[in-house]
Amino acid sequence: MKVHLGNFLQRLLGAKTCMAFGEARSLEEKIGQAALGNAFLLQGGDCAESFKEFNANYIRDTFRVILQMGAVLMFGGQMPVVKVGRMAGQFAKPRSDNFEEKDGVKLPSYRGDNVNGDAFDLESRTPDPNRLTRAYCQSVATLNLLRAFATGGYAAMQRVNQWNLDFTEQSEQAHMLWVGERTRQLDGAHVEFLRGIANPLGIKVSDKMDPSELVKLIDILNPKNKPGRITIITRMVRAFFDMHDQEGSYPGGVHLEMTGQNVTECVGGSRTITYNDLSLRYHTHCDPRLNASQSLELAFIIAERLRKRRLGPQHRSLSSMKL
Repeated sequence: MKVHLGNFLQRLLGAKTCMAFGEARSLEEKIGQAALGNAFLLQGGDCAESFKEFNANYIRDTFRVILQMGAVLMFGGQMPVVKVGRMAGQFAKPRSDNFEEKDGVKLPSYRGDNVNGDAFDLESRTPDPNRLTRAYCQSVATLNLLRAFATGGYAAMQRVNQWNLDFTEQSEQAHMLWVGERTRQLDGAHVEFLRGIANPLGIKVSDKMDPSELVKLIDILNPKNKPGRITIITRMVRAFFDMHDQEGSYPGGVHLEMTGQNVTECVGGSRTITYNDLSLRYHTHCDPRLNASQSLELAFIIAERLRKRRLGPQHRSLSSMKL
């Protein structure tokens, strides 16, 4: 297996890069504007991309919802919206447990289509280096399609009425890279890798993280305190906005796990998805996602929050974020 894996790694090292250096530098500058309060960052997409759901319509629908949300947030906040798709690279997922057990059968955990399959059988759960090549090819194809949508007129504001769904060293393989709860160890390989590249970086945090550890991690990854280099991604949406209101600081953006598809993976929303509805279209390979209508509805709620913030303290309501 090691020899087999080595052959595929050599092949990937000789492959063309997925993006240009200038794209990552431009993104860092735009995120820097969000950090300074001059823009708002909207990031969304799948927790885990899959091979079997790869098609142009799927990519287009997610792209379209992000465009719709961006338009809503731009008019609400009266500022530019930096739109970042969590797409074209979400194929590897760290796991807390190395094994999964069902009905007395114990198999390796699903670690993303980059490594193995989600079906609960030995063949699917056995790591396969061929998947590395397939993930690379799908990422390149996804990026090329997104570039075509973005530059071919589809993303033009004049087409906003046609976006309707149900509403009227830099790493050359990614624009923005992350560390999460399972990969942000200060002396770990992920942090060491990210320390040596110049891309914008995301750090996912929760109440499990000691604040002093977060400060140390930021010092390691952004020693020059460059705006746009680091994006802190918390797991508390309403508390996130309330905290900034109380501290007089600026909420620079939001990250959402969402899709352009009509899935039933999160309860609530204008269509009132209940717990009994979840099994109807629960298709995620990892964490549950907002569907298209829930994502856009949340964009309107956030836009109203931004509008009240822009108009001044007398218009703010700490209870307006009904999540």
